[in-house]
Amino acid sequence: MGERKNPTTGEREVHYGIDIEVPGIEGQNVFSILPGVVSNISSDDRLGTYVVVKHGAMSTLYANLNPGDIRTIIGQRVFSGDVIGIVGNSGGEGKPLLHFEVDIDGERIDPLTIIGVKESNE
Repeated sequence: MGERKNPTTGEREVHYGIDIEVPGIEGQNVFSILPGVVSNISSDDRLGTYVVVKHGAMSTLYANLNPGDIRTIIGQRVFSGDVIGIVGNSGGEGKPLLHFEVDIDGERIDPLTIIGVKESNE
């Protein structure tokens, strides 16, 4: 989250989420972290295929998904832990990972604050 060097272009950019990249992540299920309603399913060059789930004033975005393995439809109610898609390699990162964003009232915030993880500088 924050400013970074784009891994593909090498240019400086603002990164509005976190990338979860671990060995063997491609093909793994992606779960909704909270109950909500699927508000958007789309794709673009940067995010690849993505799903947005609306949770009241907050929304979560799950990107770089496998286009053929989206497990929801727009308007579908999902619960915490429901599978919404499968990790793929459809985005501009050029490798398998899950890109995750959180938006509250139109402002993107650090997803780590929502999922209760603290960054370590060690």
